[in-house]
Amino acid sequence: MELYRHSGKIGLAGPLLVTLCGSLTAVVLGVVYSYFIVYVPLIYLNFVANAVFGFAIGGAVGWAAKSGRSCCPTC
Repeated sequence: MELYRHSGKIGLAGPLLVTLCGSLTAVVLGVVYSYFIVYVPLIYLNFVANAVFGFAIGGAVGWAAKSGRSCCPTC
């Protein structure tokens, strides 16, 4: 049985890019989301906004993870 072994294929740029992109997206969309929650009183639209907020942050972090992996010259 083979155990996990780190491949070393992701350099320092990958985690930094994911952290930076995720944080920046969360801050920007957090402000937009908070204004939306305050000014749109319909609970159903708030639910949709919550789902869009989550998918947007997940998509941004996923994109950054794929981009960070391709930054590595040895991959």
